Amino acid sequence: MVSSYGSDKGMKCVACGHDSTRKYNPTRRIISLLEERNQLCQRRLQRVIKLIRQNIPSEKDNQKTFYFLQAISNIPDETIERIVYRYNMDEHVYQGKGFAYLQQMIVSGYENEDKMLKNEIKKFGRTPKKVKVERGEYKNVYSSNGGNAVSSKGGSSSSRR
Repeated sequence: MVSSYGSDKGMKCVACGHDSTRKYNPTRRIISLLEERNQLCQRRLQRVIKLIRQNIPSEKDNQKTFYFLQAISNIPDETIERIVYRYNMDEHVYQGKGFAYLQQMIVSGYENEDKMLKNEIKKFGRTPKKVKVERGEYKNVYSSNGGNAVSSKGGSSSSRR
């Protein structure tokens, strides 16, 4: 029998992660997908998965958790961390938005990352570049010694009477 993946021996599906050669165990696959991430990303994903599973009854299934992790498996950790943080700050979980919403946020955020950065620069501008100020160039309005860095307090050059 020829599988729909293109060979009769079986392969791993890119979309869902199903491997026809091994027995399916979603919990083991969830753990293996999480272990591919760095520690900060693992913690954030574990927290958000726990939060979604506690607050949205229809999302308690291991299958849905696995599909979510498989869908974001090719996205860099920094992008996932940033978008999961935004998901938590906006409290989307309390509005009933679960794995599908977060998955779409992450995927579209990754695909639109370059354009979002350009739009952010248009909106807010760039930070000014650092310019080294020479000593006499900047006049301190609060000092009585003409802008020099040495304080006039305690010195014998000025008399207060």
